[in-house]
Amino acid sequence: MDFAPDLAPDCVPDCVPELALGFALAFTPLRRAARCGLPYWLLLLLALPGGAAHAGPDFSAALHRARDEAGIDPAAAQAQLQGLRAQALAAGQVAARLEADEIECRLLTDTNLSEALAVASGGLRAASAAALLGQSLPPAAELPWARLRVCAAGTMLDSGNATGGTAELDAVLAATAQRPDLASARALALIERGSRRSRAGRMVEGQDDLIEACRSLQALAEPRDTELCLGHLANHYKRMGDRAEARVLLTQLRDTARERGARFDVSVHAFSLAQVDAEDGARESALASFLESLRIAQAMHDTQGAALAEIGAGMILFQLGRPAESLPYAQRALALSEATTERVQAIRAHLLLAKCQAALGRAAEAVEGVRRVEAETRALANETLLAEWLDAQAQAQAAAGNWKTAFEAAAKRRVIDERVQAQRVSEQSARLRVRFNRDKDASELRALQRANEQGAQLRQVQALALALFVGLLTVAVAYGYRKFRQARSLNVLAMADELTGLPNRRAVLAHADTLLREARRRGERLGVLMIDVDRFKAVNDAHGHAVGDEVLRHLAQVLAGSLRSRDRLGRLGGEEFMAVLPDVQPGTATAIAERMRLGMTSAPCRSSVGELAVTVSIGVAEFDAASGAGPQTLARLMAEADSALYAAKASGRNRVALAEAAEASAG
Repeated sequence: MDFAPDLAPDCVPDCVPELALGFALAFTPLRRAARCGLPYWLLLLLALPGGAAHAGPDFSAALHRARDEAGIDPAAAQAQLQGLRAQALAAGQVAARLEADEIECRLLTDTNLSEALAVASGGLRAASAAALLGQSLPPAAELPWARLRVCAAGTMLDSGNATGGTAELDAVLAATAQRPDLASARALALIERGSRRSRAGRMVEGQDDLIEACRSLQALAEPRDTELCLGHLANHYKRMGDRAEARVLLTQLRDTARERGARFDVSVHAFSLAQVDAEDGARESALASFLESLRIAQAMHDTQGAALAEIGAGMILFQLGRPAESLPYAQRALALSEATTERVQAIRAHLLLAKCQAALGRAAEAVEGVRRVEAETRALANETLLAEWLDAQAQAQAAAGNWKTAFEAAAKRRVIDERVQAQRVSEQSARLRVRFNRDKDASELRALQRANEQGAQLRQVQALALALFVGLLTVAVAYGYRKFRQARSLNVLAMADELTGLPNRRAVLAHADTLLREARRRGERLGVLMIDVDRFKAVNDAHGHAVGDEVLRHLAQVLAGSLRSRDRLGRLGGEEFMAVLPDVQPGTATAIAERMRLGMTSAPCRSSVGELAVTVSIGVAEFDAASGAGPQTLARLMAEADSALYAAKASGRNRVALAEAAEASAG
């Protein structure tokens, strides 16, 4: 077995006894024996494999208990492992010492990367020192040694040492390729490589690694390693957008962890389930899972886990329109994150805090908070994180009244979202093609094997039948897929405005009717904005309908950039638009309408005939389910907003008018 020369100390002394002395000084039992007159280099040989033979205790059961305890109480497990390491050193059991190092390394990767790397490096350096003294690893120590190398490689990658971590991972995969006795170490290496590929967007390659690793570990009956693999596979499915598959795996893992009382594992899986629910829009369920993960992390003094759960719960509360409740979660998450080495986590805490400040009217603090992490965010080259930063930038700048900057940030965010979604679709298609080809190849192989057993004539008949079946299946699948795409395209066209790409009248009215029912059921407020382009007929008369179309497309982009993520804008027809604003607070609808109006004022349309100053008038109407105020039907709500729009037009255009104020003025 090849020792890891790159993990040995940077400088190897010329004198081997001096190197032995350095290791001997680290072990208390050796120091005591040295007082009896034995030289240090002889003591080290006695403690390392191949030295003086002595039986020593059996550590298997104790190490197995420590591995289980890591998912229940990491602190208790770490204390057990440190005691086992000391006993193994005293007994000269290098295999037990390396296995204890590997378990502790994996335990620490979730809480302290620098300590994890120190533990892994310590064990690997001890084995390298034995090689320098002419020793060799006993067969029982080769597997834990290879597994420890994998943990060291993963820790280096997580710490930012991509070159060293990748090289070490490749070396382990090469060394274990033809070694069935090292299958579990190879599977762990595949988990690390598959997870890295998945995070880097190489979804198909990453999935191949993870599935191969999980199958290998299931065959080896390694339950804890299998759970680790399935957890990484679930996170991969989540990145792919296959949330149904991710939820099945994570629910199974969480329930299994609950059954065996593994609180730490329950916290990890509950957090991942919360992320899946959040992406599916099931915010209440996501909030409950985030809070469950937070309670466990706090009880176990898991700083990093608590910070992640605080960010998750705070983000859900913010999305539910409760920024005041979200603010303390963001502040606690930031304090916890700054105490760790996880910079991505700290940046997300900063961004959540900035969003809360913007929503609560503390615009200057929000703008400064977003600016503070801009350089670090861009340096990480993480598209998902950059999209989150752009979203916070848009909200902070909008709160500060910098509409142009806010619009530009929102537009860049949409470009990233569209690219990520397109990549997901492409990767899913590739995955399906790979799966289909593998299944087809396996089916053909089985058919050929049966045909060979029955003779040449039967082989020809079955081959022909199989070819016909595959041909017919291919034609049927292609025809069905084409019809499905045609139907989906027609449905999209039927619900979208051809000129602006916004939802058309039928789509936006159907959405508004649904939101009105939800607002009535939840006791919330719903806002409706009726928007009309001022003097649009003059634009058409002066420049033609083609320029008028350019103005409408420009207006659709600017207005959409002024809305919140859950608001919906649609075109009713001509120059009339409608915006539906769910779950608004008193004054929010008017503030958004004013943001739209100012956005149009500050962003002239760059048309084919030059810049055109375009303004809009907006009428605002609100329904309040809690107080019963406002019209009770969508038609009446739209009529009130329309009346307010006419009042805005009558008072000089480029105005925002509220329905109640418009009625009082008319009276």
